[in-house]
Amino acid sequence: MNRSEIADKLTDEELQRIMKAACWIGAREKGLGWLEASADPEQVTEALRRMPHFEKSVLASMLRSYGPMPVPEERLLAHARQETLLSGAEVRLGVEGLLASGWLFSVRKSWGERLLFVPRDGFALWSQRLHPCQLRPLARESLQELKPWGRRSRLLSRQLLAMFTELALSGMELTSKGVLPKKTIGRVVTRLDLDEEALHTLHLKLSRHKDYPAALAVMLDTAKRMGLLLQLKGHYRLNERILDRWLAMDSAGREAELIGWMSDRYTVSNVLTAHAAAALRELPAGSWYRTEDLIHWLADMMGFGEDDEEPRLACEGWLAIVQSCGWVEQGIGSHERVFRVTASSLPDTVGASSKDLLIINPDGELLAGPDCDYRLRWELGLIAEVSSDEFMTTYRLTRESVARAVKQGRTFDALSEVLMKGAGVKELPPTVVSMLESWTRQADQLRMEEVILLRCDSPELADQLASHPQVKPLLQERLSSTIYAVSREDAAELRRKLAHAGYLAGQAPVNDGVTYPNLFIQAGSDTADEGAGEDSGVSAGEVYDEAAVHHYEWIRMEHRPIEDWFPELRGVPSMWMQQLRAYHASTRRELLEQALSWRTAVQLRREGELVDFVPGKLEFGHGGWAVRGMIREAGNPREEVLTPDMWQEMRIIVPGLSQPQ
Repeated sequence: MNRSEIADKLTDEELQRIMKAACWIGAREKGLGWLEASADPEQVTEALRRMPHFEKSVLASMLRSYGPMPVPEERLLAHARQETLLSGAEVRLGVEGLLASGWLFSVRKSWGERLLFVPRDGFALWSQRLHPCQLRPLARESLQELKPWGRRSRLLSRQLLAMFTELALSGMELTSKGVLPKKTIGRVVTRLDLDEEALHTLHLKLSRHKDYPAALAVMLDTAKRMGLLLQLKGHYRLNERILDRWLAMDSAGREAELIGWMSDRYTVSNVLTAHAAAALRELPAGSWYRTEDLIHWLADMMGFGEDDEEPRLACEGWLAIVQSCGWVEQGIGSHERVFRVTASSLPDTVGASSKDLLIINPDGELLAGPDCDYRLRWELGLIAEVSSDEFMTTYRLTRESVARAVKQGRTFDALSEVLMKGAGVKELPPTVVSMLESWTRQADQLRMEEVILLRCDSPELADQLASHPQVKPLLQERLSSTIYAVSREDAAELRRKLAHAGYLAGQAPVNDGVTYPNLFIQAGSDTADEGAGEDSGVSAGEVYDEAAVHHYEWIRMEHRPIEDWFPELRGVPSMWMQQLRAYHASTRRELLEQALSWRTAVQLRREGELVDFVPGKLEFGHGGWAVRGMIREAGNPREEVLTPDMWQEMRIIVPGLSQPQ
């Protein structure tokens, strides 16, 4: 669940309560809300600095060990206590503090088990603030012998656009099993660079693994869950309104959205890959780094040994995936692997003002640069054939491509307008004009059209409709006294107009026959996908989301007073918690028994040194009693058995109440 989805779940009162937490004081003073502050690197860094140490330790332990995957509460409590050496009370209070300040959230399974999770799109930023990957860039002189490693790929957004083009040209039809025909699958897969083999390192669970290769499944899943592609009964449909906005985005924003999507969604099943993906998102573009340094950072952070292969497989697998998305380049120099993040994959100054203009050659060849307007690319995919699609994309106008454009409703004037607008010119080369005139005329000489029949129960009703000012323009042709031909494109609009006029018409077929909408000439208009509201939304994806929590019961935030966590708190002498004091052996045992009851630590003064001690259990023998527990000494935590004469002063540490000494 992303931060925006979580914010929609929270009430205004809960959002305000989160921002009252001490860690968010800086963001609060700047007037920021949780949604903004939790995504701001500066505010997150400051909030973590202000956070109580036991909360920060629990969060660091959870992110390191589980990544963005939801965790059963009891498992996290046990794991954090073992890994962090915090007392049971500190771990419990740490979890509650994180829930109260908007770092953790919770849902309940049907049998009552509580799951804790971090926002999916908060993991990368938060984990890198707690477990930073600080790689040293390679010096320029060490890159003299650098050679490319692996193939250079197009940006993932261009691959996604190529898939939309092939789907639209295929007619969007699905088989009786609800999958794409094999011929369409083959056409789409040839337009993808996404590394099929490397995707298997993510351990994705594909809903149609027998029908789709992993690369196609991931692309369809991305398109459907981003709302760009709708799956209806028997066919797909492009969500024109969302697609138009996506095509119109600046290149940096569009790619950044996809980087976040791929990293946040498809790495959840492998915590090592999730951390590798988070680290790469923090690296600046252009600098080269040793792949071994990334692997060693991950292995050290996760506690793996030198001979363990898991960190290597995770790093090399993710690098291969993001390279096939066009976001990373890999090379080999001085007998070692290196990589760098490409500038095109990070937010920068690239925007609408730097769009490449289309180059039109007299022979009908069209050249589109890497920053060509995506809405233009979309239209070129219909009206021309792709000759090559690498750094530059080469198209060629052909008789067949122009004919299919005419079939999709394009005219000579419309095609000419697209090319002139895309090239920034007022006229086309005469040879290109001649091609378009000839081919559009030939394609339009004979035409078979599919229409919808509107049947009236009487000639009188048909006459009434013909005279209705809102209905008449949508009636294409009167075929008889009671039957009108209606364009499939106008069917939905006619149905609404008839209903507004007091008539109910039967449902028209869902596929309107035009699978390739013109989004370039209509760019930014309010008519794109008008009236498609009943189909808007998100279709079921192709990849099972193992981190999904939306189907569980949402647990509302609740404030619990400190007394709930420490029974009998008011009856315990305050000096036991506030001051280091010397006590009789019997009183020392009472303090330890109380600490064991509360599952908290004690502070001891031993030979002038202050140490934290987490008692585990009291042991009794012939010579008296002793306590076994963990000494929390920085760099040297250890288990010890202490007798009451082995320290001079003591106090109980109550998280959130005891002041440091």
